[in-house]
Amino acid sequence: HPDPSGPALWIGHENSISRFNGQSFDHYYIRAILDRTNGDSVRCFVGDGTDGFWFAGGENIFANQAFGLAHFDGAHFEVYSSAEGIPNSVVWELMLDSQDRLWCATNFGVCFREGGQFHWLTTEDGLPSVQARAILEDRNGTIWVGTMGGLCTFDEATRTFSPSTPSAHRPIVAMTEDQRGDLWLGFGGGWNEAGEGVGRWDGETLRFYTEADGLADNRVLGIFEASDGRMWF
Repeated sequence: HPDPSGPALWIGHENSISRFNGQSFDHYYIRAILDRTNGDSVRCFVGDGTDGFWFAGGENIFANQAFGLAHFDGAHFEVYSSAEGIPNSVVWELMLDSQDRLWCATNFGVCFREGGQFHWLTTEDGLPSVQARAILEDRNGTIWVGTMGGLCTFDEATRTFSPSTPSAHRPIVAMTEDQRGDLWLGFGGGWNEAGEGVGRWDGETLRFYTEADGLADNRVLGIFEASDGRMWF
């Protein structure tokens, strides 16, 4: 993750985060900076819109838990957990939307931070599954959430989710919008399940790409578009 305050890069590891300034690394161990005794895997980062950033923990395969959500303001670290309204300590993805709301995809639903408060949304609010894996705001301001039960969109008026047709209840673990506005979906499957490759949704048609089209593996866990328009999986 780029450092908002200068030319440096932050990298998440199994037990720490590191800042690379182009020449050397500074390491910050999660158990020390967050005063935690377990769940030390760092999965995702997102800028906070100022000089800091948020980062979150994915599931630790040894401890079967994670530290939750943390914020770095450029000088100090602060952790957020269930006491502050985070529904689950395992966070798979973070997203800051155009209204400066922080969104978290967790193992027990989605939450967003607004006015300093966290709001928790589950299947009772329309999520296809509580196991949320990916969050995206497209160029039109629509918020998409990929879950292990399919894809859905967020209705700002009702603050509920509606199922979206492209995924047909397939597990979605990665998403991105390309330069043309097409939505790319990564169908990762579970730990012991075969994936279905990647899908490209142009608003009308969903086209699949699999190992038969050259993918290294049908379990697609991440999608990135380079500046030259090439897609990386």
